[in-house]
Amino acid sequence: MVIKTRFGKSIKLTWLFSVSFFYYLALGIYLFSFIMSTTLFNIPYSMFTVGYLATGLLLVTFEVLHILLDKYKIENYVGLLFALLLFLLSWRIADLKIAVSFFLIFSSRKIDMKTIAQNSIVITSVLLIVVILCSQIGILRDYIYTGEDRVRHYLGFRYCLYPSTYLFNVTALYVYLKQEKIRLVEIVLLLLFNFAMYSQTVSRLTFFSAAALLLVAAFLKIKKLHIEKKHALFLPLCMVFVVLPI
Repeated sequence: MVIKTRFGKSIKLTWLFSVSFFYYLALGIYLFSFIMSTTLFNIPYSMFTVGYLATGLLLVTFEVLHILLDKYKIENYVGLLFALLLFLLSWRIADLKIAVSFFLIFSSRKIDMKTIAQNSIVITSVLLIVVILCSQIGILRDYIYTGEDRVRHYLGFRYCLYPSTYLFNVTALYVYLKQEKIRLVEIVLLLLFNFAMYSQTVSRLTFFSAAALLLVAAFLKIKKLHIEKKHALFLPLCMVFVVLPI
């Protein structure tokens, strides 16, 4: 890929340093920082702050490269200015984590939605499995909450609803990716995974939400119906970035 600047110079980008690479790297750092900050790993929070700042810088680089590629179109300048203002305003009103999430969502307009979903599924699943395994072999503490009618395991996270919410996000993104091509055996496996998580965390809302989603997917599969992309487009945005516990 070659970028021509307004001064007549050309910048050659390899596949590794393509424009999309900066977005995917930002997404990976953001998800890693966000999810790890909700675990019981003894990591200073300042490290996560560095991760969020790195995400913001990578997204700025991503937007600037698009300005260079699109021959300095005015809408790209406006887009970058809007993204920066949104970032600074969110940072001031809320916190850095929320500001970066808004910036990440805004920049996703130039990226294939399914590729974002694929990367998010892999990163979230790997981190979820690692944290749960660490809690089961003693590296992390598995806090247990005993209430009047239920026993809830934290599974290495700071709150019991975090792991179930992450699994629900993975489930929703997977259904979005597969749509009518999803197999019934995959639906059954996803339902079993969510039930296993429910048996440990007793997170009713996320489990019933996942079960309802999978039942709809099974119905559409059996009836051979197709989910139109324009109706499903909102789903990955919500599932990838709204990762606070339900």
